[in-house]
Amino acid sequence: RIFNIPTRGIGAKSFEKFINWQAISGLDIIAALANAELIPGLTARAKNSFLQLAQILRSLQAMVFEDASASEIIEAAIRLTGYRDFIKDGSPQAEERDDNLGVLVSDAKIFAHLADFLEEAALMSSVDASSEDQKVTLMTLHAAKGLEFPVVFMVGMEDGLFPSSRALEAGPRQLEEERRLCYVGMTRARQELHLSYAQSRSQFGTHNYATPSRFLDDMGYEVIKKAANLPSSNDFDDIVNDFDIGDAVKSQQFGLGEIIDLDGLAVTVRFLDGTVKKLNIEFARLKRIEN
Repeated sequence: RIFNIPTRGIGAKSFEKFINWQAISGLDIIAALANAELIPGLTARAKNSFLQLAQILRSLQAMVFEDASASEIIEAAIRLTGYRDFIKDGSPQAEERDDNLGVLVSDAKIFAHLADFLEEAALMSSVDASSEDQKVTLMTLHAAKGLEFPVVFMVGMEDGLFPSSRALEAGPRQLEEERRLCYVGMTRARQELHLSYAQSRSQFGTHNYATPSRFLDDMGYEVIKKAANLPSSNDFDDIVNDFDIGDAVKSQQFGLGEIIDLDGLAVTVRFLDGTVKKLNIEFARLKRIEN
């Protein structure tokens, strides 16, 4: 999939020649890429593109061997491939794709190792691929245009998310565009529309308190039925205050360990088998062991 994304000038015929030659040579993919000049019938441009891809993959492979964190490797992959520039094509979805990259890096920061992150991603992918009829359909507001559903949930109704920080900085015109997009999302619901916002949110590696979206104010709260039994305290503070550096903890998945670092929602634990893992404190289900 990555051979010509971003565009590298590798055509379908060049790709086919490479795959056939690699199978015959018995070399692994990276070694075959590094020896692309030996492949007969390839143009000079295609050979150069294969060699450049080999350099990128070897750089990332070296980071894995050096035990770089998952987020560091992903950030390097984005930078070395030029993928961020590639997705900035001027389309309405370009900013959304760029935001998705930021979320990907942010999510990866709670994992100490790339293998842990990929394992989690694989588990999520298997859930997404489920063929069960009774499931939630997750999509962007752009993708929802023209569709209708009995029940719609719109999450992240916070200033800085929706409307986005870019729209708030750009001025009235961009803000109105997102207001229209908000209307599109709301009118996808035939029977029930649920709008939610977080009191606090961990985003791009930092924790911040959130402000409800101004679009909610524009609607008028008299048309909104507020949910009952809202929490009376800040759950984030409650969770974080339960732990300190040096605490002995138990994880259902990894066993006994000691907290060696706390950074917002990220907790780093050294377990008895010597492994060190960075976990999301909200979901790690750690239990403090009293001395």
